[in-house]
Amino acid sequence: MLPYLSAQPPAFVFLTHLRDDDDLHRIGASSFLRRYSDGEDDFRRKMCSLPPLVAGEISFGFGPVRGEVVVVMRMPDELLAGSGGRSVIEGLEVALARRAPVIGLGALIAPATAGGARLLRHLPDGVTLTNTNAYTAVVVRANVHEAAATLGLGPRAQVAVIGCTGSVGVPASRLLAADGFPLVLVGRTAERVRRHLGDLEGGARVAAGLESALGSDVVVLLTSDLSARLTPEHVSPGTVVIDFAQPANVVPAAMAAFERRGATVVEGGIVRVPDYWCSVDLGLADPADTTACVAEAYLFAREGIRAHSVGRPTPELARRLERAALRHGVRPQPLRALERGGDGRVLRGGVVL
Repeated sequence: MLPYLSAQPPAFVFLTHLRDDDDLHRIGASSFLRRYSDGEDDFRRKMCSLPPLVAGEISFGFGPVRGEVVVVMRMPDELLAGSGGRSVIEGLEVALARRAPVIGLGALIAPATAGGARLLRHLPDGVTLTNTNAYTAVVVRANVHEAAATLGLGPRAQVAVIGCTGSVGVPASRLLAADGFPLVLVGRTAERVRRHLGDLEGGARVAAGLESALGSDVVVLLTSDLSARLTPEHVSPGTVVIDFAQPANVVPAAMAAFERRGATVVEGGIVRVPDYWCSVDLGLADPADTTACVAEAYLFAREGIRAHSVGRPTPELARRLERAALRHGVRPQPLRALERGGDGRVLRGGVVL
């Protein structure tokens, strides 16, 4: 527990996990353990053996809503393994001990718990759980509109949604279909896509496999499958790839190859909340920004929403949170690294991941 945290319960807790080795160095305990570690591997082992901890707090100026960040000290592969569920429950127990009325799930916590559904039986009365994916779907929609406008195509842009059957993918696909985008709905199997989004098939193409993204103008990465890595061979020259995955699907080492292919990769899901400040470095290029997941936990607390949002959120909840975000000044941030030429098209790009 951090000694400077308020004795007053926060309005929400954001429950997340370590995404990569860089995150190891952003946690407060890291400097102490690094001093007493025999090299980087020993340091990593010690950090990943720690119990979940309150890593910091979130504030919004002098407003009444305050949040805290609880980190499960496990990497993505560990979190999605058989023992990952127990680690998440331990993190949830730390969050519940903080007596927050809202708990929001970040990164792979939701995929590891069936969209948060497996955590419901551990919640006492008076605590609301959100997997934070409804507002993320809203930001997916906003980011796709921006990319399509940058390409000069608007709603004529073909959009491949990779991970369309997940708890972000389903509402995001429905929002994009309602806006008239021609979609390629990509899942692990075509049968799985049809089970969750079969009613969209008349205006969308159902597909399986990353190669299905070829020919699309915009590719949206929403998959939590760590083995489903998009490569330059999966996209066409001129494509804009928007990576929403946490940890990122497109690794930094692959960026140069995407640029040689003529594709632009940008980070999606970044928002600006008025007067936001977080004592934890979330690894974003601008510390004044935050993620759509954090923003949803904030909106749940600010709006006093008391209905759980687990599994696959509905488009109706996404639109409700979109309206709430507008009331409270929460806005998606422009996609970084999109550079426009004289004809408005993307010339080249890169992304801070």
